[in-house]
This record gives sequence, C-alpha cells and structure tokens, in this order.
Amino acid sequence: MIENRISIEWNEAELDEIRTAINTLVRLLAPKLIALSAEAKKRLPKISDDSLPFNEKVAQYVVSNPEFLPLFRTAGEFLKDLAAFKELRGFIRLLEQLYGNLEDTSMLAGSEADEFARAYYAAVGQAAKMGVQNAQAIYDDLSTRFQAQRKPRQRTTPPKEEG
Repeated sequence: MIENRISIEWNEAELDEIRTAINTLVRLLAPKLIALSAEAKKRLPKISDDSLPFNEKVAQYVVSNPEFLPLFRTAGEFLKDLAAFKELRGFIRLLEQLYGNLEDTSMLAGSEADEFARAYYAAVGQAAKMGVQNAQAIYDDLSTRFQAQRKPRQRTTPPKEEG
C-alpha cells in the first residue's frame, strides 16, 4: 500500500497572499540585485562567515581612524556595502531554508501524485486485459506517456571472430 505522506491544499485567499508576498519581494529586491557571470563570480574576492569579524573590525577603524582610508575609496561606501552584505546574507539564509523546504515538499507531492498515477495506469491496464468497458481507450490514451521509453532497442551483435 502506498503511504500518503503529504496532503496540502490552499484556498484562493492563501494563494493570493503567497503570490502577493512573492511579487512584493521581487518588486523590492529586483531593482537592487545584480546578476554576475560565472567568470565574474570566480574573479571576485569573497567574504565569508570567517572573514566577517575582520570586516566588522575594519568598519570600526574606518570611523575612528579615517586617515588610513585607501585612495579612491570612501568609508561610506564600504559601510554601505558591508551593511548590505549582512542584510542580504540574512535574507539568503531564510530563503534558502524556505526554498529547500519548498523543493522537498514539491518533490514529495509530485512523487505521491506519480505513484498514484502509475498505480491507476496499472489498474486500467489490468482492466483492459480483462475486457472491461472503456478501460482500453483510457489505457491507450495514458500509454502515450511511456511510448518514448518503449522504442525498440537496436541489437548490437559482437563482431565475429575470424579464425
């Protein structure tokens, strides 16, 4: 017996609220986000959780000792970038967790739907073999899903040895 591990339904109000929340995120974030090429990502130095304390100390020093600022750089832009990084990392952590759960839930829901569909298809196939009315038409219609997988295999014969 197939175990039902998930059963989710949304009402229209919930779906509207979810879509509105997603659209709000897109509207607020998209104008501030940048897409980098794979090559650009490789070339950029990266800040990590390990280097964050270093950057935070530098943030304190640029305020207390601005005389050491590099040429053509401003403390204001550095502080703005660091603050943005910290905020974005917080968003990313929340969204990664949510995205992972969305992926897992979608995978499980899809798996259960596909298990049911295959069980139904098998039952229709058995009914068609027994001559049950309408079963063959349903089976033929559903079997198109598997036709690409049923292409005849080309036989390869090993070369004959000469001797």
